[in-house]
Amino acid sequence: MTTASAMLARLDPAAPVPAKGGRPDTQVGVPAPSHGKWPLYLGVWAGLLAAIFGLLHQDVVHLVTRWWNSSTYGHCLLIPPILAWLVWQRAGWRKASRPLSWFILQLALNGLWSYLFFGLQKPGLAFLDIIALWLAVLATMLAFRRYHRTAGHLLLPYLLWLSFAVYLNLAFWLLNP
Repeated sequence: MTTASAMLARLDPAAPVPAKGGRPDTQVGVPAPSHGKWPLYLGVWAGLLAAIFGLLHQDVVHLVTRWWNSSTYGHCLLIPPILAWLVWQRAGWRKASRPLSWFILQLALNGLWSYLFFGLQKPGLAFLDIIALWLAVLATMLAFRRYHRTAGHLLLPYLLWLSFAVYLNLAFWLLNP
């Protein structure tokens, strides 16, 4: 393997192993390693953490303000474009047009949610939008995995954070008729 191929294999164990003189995006992939039950444990942990936050913060507006100003919000908006770039670099626009289109859709839905929730102050419409956003991020995650396994997995924290945002949006809508 060349030095670049060895580096790619260390970053993404499921990455295609290029043959001599071959292009990485045209090779047969290596079977993915088994990850055990840690994704399940991570999901349970995130759900418990969300429940604790819900119990400790009685004022939803205070919680939304903390969430909006947190570094998590910036992190979740910085990482997905980098992941889209990784998919684009591996497969190009023509081969990866479906996952990249899902990515563009979820960006548009994210911007629309901010406008509906904060601009128009319509939490009910924002809730419908955030449900569509959650589904679009899930579709993006699954589509990214076909081209870059690590990129697909790295969208999981964003999906978990978005699940908490769905809860906050619903709570705000129900508590403020």
